[in-house]
Amino acid sequence: MLPYSFKLRNLFKLILVVIFLFTFSATVNAQVSVKNFTGPSIEIGMQSTKTKLTLVQNYDSSQDGLSQNNTNYLKKLSAQYGFETSINNIVMGVGASYARGNSKVYFDCNSCYDEFAKLKNAITVYIEPTYLLNESTAVFGKLSYNNVDSKVYFYGDDPEAADSKRISGKGLGVGVTHFVTKDFFLKAEIETVQYGTNTYDTSYDPYAAKTKQTNSTISLGVKF
Repeated sequence: MLPYSFKLRNLFKLILVVIFLFTFSATVNAQVSVKNFTGPSIEIGMQSTKTKLTLVQNYDSSQDGLSQNNTNYLKKLSAQYGFETSINNIVMGVGASYARGNSKVYFDCNSCYDEFAKLKNAITVYIEPTYLLNESTAVFGKLSYNNVDSKVYFYGDDPEAADSKRISGKGLGVGVTHFVTKDFFLKAEIETVQYGTNTYDTSYDPYAAKTKQTNSTISLGVKF
């Protein structure tokens, strides 16, 4: 597994490349055709999800502030519609996605009693302002609303020592789309989702944890 600092460096590099391409193209590109990026499309992708949980209130108060994170790989299905705008080279994408699979975080401490958290069935709706570099390549920003099933186990997988709830949060991301043919495209994006602090109740004292996810996704899409 790559160290977190290495992943951060690569994220910063991608953001710098996107900013450079946007700035450079803005100075040299005339208006280009937006037909590839308007209308309906669907995508199937693989998502790397790094989930970080920070204990805010624990039955063992000495563990308050403890953070753990794990990376999991999920399958992702998205559907989007692109709307042409009155601004040259700008398309507004509106879409929804579903990530299939479990994101798990295990706590490693002497008094955690095999605690772990599991997130699954993530549903996202989003808007995606897109700037066309040319007729086949574009960069975009992403603002999303996310909803996911969250379950915390306090003693292994004992259902009597577990609590679950549906939690929601806002996401912010950037990415690149490139058409390899007139109908098929590749898409890469990085997004951070903040789910905030949520409280869980079990046979133990109330428990609260702050949840954050960083998602990196590569998708293959088809335009209709």
